[in-house]
Amino acid sequence: MDQLPFLDYDRTPKALLNPDHDLPALKNFPQLVLLAFLTRETIDKFVTTHNGQQIAVIETVAATTPIFQISWAGTTN
Repeated sequence: MDQLPFLDYDRTPKALLNPDHDLPALKNFPQLVLLAFLTRETIDKFVTTHNGQQIAVIETVAATTPIFQISWAGTTN
């Protein structure tokens, strides 16, 4: 385990980012969210195909991630 510290159990009772955090850019998030680890081209094609609209951006040290909203099965998510 010493060689792979990211596999160690984190005993912190509360995460750094939780659903109850007050993040202005994320206030109007839909109740249903899909987090997909896909290529940018695949995501762009899906968003275009489903008339997605960008509703937010999450910026981290590692990346800037756009958040899209689509209609699916009669609901907007």
